[in-house]
Amino acid sequence: MINELLYGAISAPLTTYSVLKIIGSDSAEYLQRQFTNDLSKISDREAQLSCRLDRSGRIYSFFYVGKHNGDFYIIIENALCENTISELNKFIIMEDVEVLVTESNATVVVGPSVEDNISEVHFKTKWADQDAFIIIDPKEVQYPEIDKETYRFAILSTAWPELGLTLNGDELVNETSLNKLAVDYKKGCFLGQETASKIESRRGAAKYPVLLESAKESKFIDNSIKKVWGSFSYENKYYTLASVSRDLQVEGKKLKSDDIELTVRNIPLVSSDKTQKAEDLFHKAIEEFHKKEEESALKLLDLAIQLDPGYADAYESKGAILGQLDRFKDAIEAMDELLKVDKNSVMAHTNKSLFYMKIGEIEKAEDEKSLATVASFQKLGEEAQVKKKIAEEEEKKAAELARRESMFKQVIEMDDRDAIANYGMADILFHRHEYDEAYKHLKIVLEENKKYSTAYALLGKSCEKIGKIDEALDVYKKGIEVASAQGDMMPANEMQSRLNQLSV
Repeated sequence: MINELLYGAISAPLTTYSVLKIIGSDSAEYLQRQFTNDLSKISDREAQLSCRLDRSGRIYSFFYVGKHNGDFYIIIENALCENTISELNKFIIMEDVEVLVTESNATVVVGPSVEDNISEVHFKTKWADQDAFIIIDPKEVQYPEIDKETYRFAILSTAWPELGLTLNGDELVNETSLNKLAVDYKKGCFLGQETASKIESRRGAAKYPVLLESAKESKFIDNSIKKVWGSFSYENKYYTLASVSRDLQVEGKKLKSDDIELTVRNIPLVSSDKTQKAEDLFHKAIEEFHKKEEESALKLLDLAIQLDPGYADAYESKGAILGQLDRFKDAIEAMDELLKVDKNSVMAHTNKSLFYMKIGEIEKAEDEKSLATVASFQKLGEEAQVKKKIAEEEEKKAAELARRESMFKQVIEMDDRDAIANYGMADILFHRHEYDEAYKHLKIVLEENKKYSTAYALLGKSCEKIGKIDEALDVYKKGIEVASAQGDMMPANEMQSRLNQLSV
């Protein structure tokens, strides 16, 4: 059922949740002051995750807040409901706000194929990092109900906030996925903001959830592992969701446990982007085709097209497979669909010509052959336009590099040890493929500032280019240590990726 979650649509009754309704002319302004997320960013029939924090930035409660016809709904876990109602009522003084406890129940329908044809009160939102709708008192749900294994995968693979499964409910908000999902640091004041903002603007949380990937089950015990939440398997690999110290929050970092190698994976495990999912399905389809599993490949390609109706390669591959199965009329239809998304597709006309020839329609085959020739000339014209635009962009980039170079040179003339100016020069020289000169400037940068994370990344790449592979390895190792300690996760992740590739 995991495929239905990732590529189709399923339902999940929120049986351990309560539904509150907030009414009154002051409700929007009042709730905006109480919660961590920005209510002004949701439209009617939309919902967002939000939190109530204590003064020290720790989680007091978390929930969905939805807007419907001017009223607000809070969908909250039962265990957090009573205290949250009490907390909300405590601060209502003169405001026209009333918190109502309803008898309603809620169900979430989730997945890229979910359609917005819902008649009941509902909210568009995200659940387990997937597009979703929360329905209040659904009369009938058209999607299959999620099973326990898939539910566990959905929550753990995304570290989606759920009491007892991915958080305890008393952590600093920065230490949980709620920090990214339910907090808007630009919205204005809310309780606990001062502490949470300080942590966020400095080095980030000292611990945060990641996934530990392994080829077989492992009970990894280390001081850097602050909390293990749970495990699951996916595509013949095992994953453990764990809160880890800052130095382990690096995508691709390798760990050892009882002779088992673990690899750090950032959450979510599977991208929710429909285009990326369609590409993943396309590659799986090609693998199935090479295994002579043509029908399986066709199903995967249909799923890819459903997720990304403009995916030209999927239509072309579908037509080619159908042609190999001698289903020529179906193959021609696939090529017609390809032409709808790429009117100048040479392969569509070429394949149609071949397929018409196979079924004996010679005249149509010749017409398609002529159209393929026309399309090829049109493609050449388009490619010429693209090349011209690329050349223009390169000219603009060169002019900008020259401007920056002049500025950095002026600074270096005044102070040849200036770290920022030397890094700027190194960056320019690297992009001009002058790697030896970039290397010299970067050595100066790190002599002056040993915590310059991005300089380690650029120095490592410069070492690779000039053949100093051993030095590159040392630079990346040191750079990852420095960057992760400071919470600079982008250069840390980049260096870990390079280190992994060099270590193969």
